[in-house]
Amino acid sequence: MSDKEEENRFSIVKEAGVGENYVSSDGFTLPKNEIPQKDLRNLYERDPIVHREVNKEIEDLFGKEPEVSADSDELEGEIEELLFGDVGLYKLMKEASKGAYLDGMALIYLNYDGDEELEEEPDAVKEIKQAGVIYYKDVEDYNLEEDLSSEDFNEVTSWRVSVGAGQDVIHSSRLIHVIYDSVYGDPWGISKIAPEFDYHVFRQVIVESMVSTFYQNSSGIKAFSLPDKANKKEREFLEKNIKKLREKAEIIIPNGTEISHPAPEIADSSDTLEHLMETSTSMPFPLLTGVNAGAVTGSETNLRIYYIEIQKKRRRTINDMLVCKLKYLQEKGALPEGEFELEWGDVFEMDEETRATVDYKRAMTVERLVGAGVMGVEEAREWFGVE
Repeated sequence: MSDKEEENRFSIVKEAGVGENYVSSDGFTLPKNEIPQKDLRNLYERDPIVHREVNKEIEDLFGKEPEVSADSDELEGEIEELLFGDVGLYKLMKEASKGAYLDGMALIYLNYDGDEELEEEPDAVKEIKQAGVIYYKDVEDYNLEEDLSSEDFNEVTSWRVSVGAGQDVIHSSRLIHVIYDSVYGDPWGISKIAPEFDYHVFRQVIVESMVSTFYQNSSGIKAFSLPDKANKKEREFLEKNIKKLREKAEIIIPNGTEISHPAPEIADSSDTLEHLMETSTSMPFPLLTGVNAGAVTGSETNLRIYYIEIQKKRRRTINDMLVCKLKYLQEKGALPEGEFELEWGDVFEMDEETRATVDYKRAMTVERLVGAGVMGVEEAREWFGVE
């Protein structure tokens, strides 16, 4: 990847968040400046909300391991060993997914039989010697299939990576390309943090404004009113002493000066901050402030919807990547033949009474949306997590 691509990947908002050329959904005009990759990582490292949202979602996605079901005990055992044994493919998928959340993409490298011909696809695979994660920072570039007649047209055929002192070209069949999101199938992907970057800057501005306001008004506002007949010397004397005024400080004022000390009215920004956090992270506020996975608080419906999305990502995105690679290994001979599947279970556990209440509220909402023509039946089934 070129230096220009590294520096110009994501939009960033500066100063107070108002710029030119781009109009957001709420009417603010934002600049088209770019977010350097290091700014995304710094945001994760230093912002507690961003740190929490990434770690929380990754833990919810991978906290409960799937169960393996297969035609034979041999196939089931070998898949379990590959996922949860020494190779630890499931753990690597978790690490790579976190890298994709932060940077947009990551690669899981599988070392087939200790084979050093990394640029070519192997004819057969006996076993997986080792595996590891190659993060975005170590990926230089990729090669695409450009043959219009190929069934793999426009797909990545290999990646050029720099690990340690050397540089290698690795065939895509030896990798699992883990991506958070993309535009038009861009292999570099989009970081989870990038689309919400502006909102976190807005939130930072609000927090800084609140701190500044509290500091400036920590002792209230002191207003001085000089007598009508005060002369220039008295006015200069008062002005000089006011500049020395600090909280709990004493000053000398001209005789007859009146002092008023009105209590300041400071705006409460808590609702705005809560709204910004929920909007930018797509996570309910209780989760962002420390509610454990599976626990139900006063916002049961929002939590239920969040965990439905987690469940869909587990059963679709993560499942598809793992199953695709496992089937490939079957084709190459590294795993026994036979049918298999990964059973992901339910990460959101509620008692029957709570589940019935939540499902009833959601059913009433869906009924209104379908009746109003806002949502179709198939979309409603998907929203409920019905396959």
